[in-house]
Amino acid sequence: MRRIRVCIVGGGASGLACARVFALDEYNCEPTVFEQNSYVGGQWHYDSDGTSETTAVYKNLRTNLPCCAMQYSDFPFPSNPPESYVDCKTVEDYLIAYAEKNQLYQYICLNTTVNSIDETYTVTYTVKCNSQYELPHRPHRKLLEKNENYAIYSEQFDAICVANGHYSDIYMPNDIPGLYNQTFPIIHSRSYRTPENYRDKCIIVVGASHSGVDICGELTSVAKQVILSMKEGNEASFELVIKLLQQSGKTICTDYLSTIFSIVPSIERIDRDTVFFKNQTSVKPDLIIFATGYEYRMPFLQGKLQVDQTRLLQDHYVYPLYKQLFHANFPDGTLSFLTIPYRIVPFPLAELQSHVVARVLRKKILLPSTEQMTFEIDNSSLPRNRTYHCVDCIKYVEDFLEMMRESDKDFKYKFTIDNQRCMRQQIQ
Repeated sequence: MRRIRVCIVGGGASGLACARVFALDEYNCEPTVFEQNSYVGGQWHYDSDGTSETTAVYKNLRTNLPCCAMQYSDFPFPSNPPESYVDCKTVEDYLIAYAEKNQLYQYICLNTTVNSIDETYTVTYTVKCNSQYELPHRPHRKLLEKNENYAIYSEQFDAICVANGHYSDIYMPNDIPGLYNQTFPIIHSRSYRTPENYRDKCIIVVGASHSGVDICGELTSVAKQVILSMKEGNEASFELVIKLLQQSGKTICTDYLSTIFSIVPSIERIDRDTVFFKNQTSVKPDLIIFATGYEYRMPFLQGKLQVDQTRLLQDHYVYPLYKQLFHANFPDGTLSFLTIPYRIVPFPLAELQSHVVARVLRKKILLPSTEQMTFEIDNSSLPRNRTYHCVDCIKYVEDFLEMMRESDKDFKYKFTIDNQRCMRQQIQ
C-alpha cells in the first residue's frame, strides 16, 4: 500500500498532533510539517518584547482549562496535578516533550514558510538559511531559487492539512468613528505582555473575552484606572470568564469594582483625546487595548483550494467546511483544516480530527458527495458571522466519534469524551 504524503502547515499544538497521528503505522502516511518559526509550539512560545506575529501569550497567562482536559489523549502533563491550571512555559515544555517522545522532529521543517499551495497540491516554500539549523533531506523537493539568506523549493503532496492556527492576524473594529484620529496609543492584546508597562495609566480594554477580562485583572495591580468596554448582551460570557479565572487562581478585575475597575458599554466615538461611550459617559485615556480577537487567514491556498473570500473577509468565518474540518469541494478528504472552531479543547480535538482525516484518506470513512456536504453546510442554523465557529465542544466531539464508530472495529483503540470535556483513548 502506497504511503500518502501529507503536508501539514504549522507546527503548533494542532500540527504536532496531526504529525503524530499520521506517523502511526496503521495509517501508512508520510507527514511533513512546515513551521515558519525556529521552534515548535506555536502560540505557546513566550515572546517578551511583544513583536511576534505568531504568539499572543503574555507573561502571567494561565490556561483556562485544567491539565486533565487540555492534554493529548495518551500523554499527560508530566509534573502537574490533573486539576491544575498552568502557565505558558509549562505548556510549551509539554509540547516539546510530546514532539520528542513521539520522535516528531524527523517530520518537521523549521524556519520554513509556506508561500503557496496550488491545485495539484504542489507546495512552494521558503527556508531561511541558518547555519545552526539544517533542513532535513527531502528527495521530492525541487530547488527554485537560492541565495545567502534563503532558499525556495517546491514539492508535491497527496493531501494538505492546514494547522496554521487563528491567533496571528488581529481583528480590529472598523465601525468606531474617530478611531484612527486619536491622540493616544492603541494596541491589540496580541502585543500585551506584562502589566508593569502600564503603571499609573488610565486604560480602556475593549472586549470581554478571556484575554480582555484577564488583562483587566492584571492591570488593576498597577494602573490608575481600568475600564472594560463590553458589548450589550455579553454578560453571560463575562461571568463565565470570571469563573474560569477564579479557578485558575488569577487576580479578578471585579474585586476592584468600587475602586480602580469599571465596566462601560461599547465605544460610541473617539474625538482626539476623548473616548465617548454609549451610556453618554466619556474619559480621556492614556491607552486603549483592543482584546477583540483574531481573523482566520490561509493566504497560501490558491485557485480551487481557497475558501470563500467574501465570507472570510467580510463575515469572518471559513466556508465551505463540512463538520468545520473538510473542504466540501474535496470529498476525498485531501484538504482539511484543524481546530477551526472555538470554545473547544484544542490539543485532544486536533488529535481526534487528525484520526478522522487519516481514516478518510485511507477510505475507512467515506465523506458524502460535494453536493451533499454543501447542502448540509448551507442549511445549517449556524449564524453567518464570526460566531459561526463557536461550538458545543462535547456535541462536536460526539459527532466525530459517531463518524468513527464503524471504522473503530479496524483499530485497537477508540476515543471517548466525558462531561468535563476530557478525551481519552480506550483500548479495545
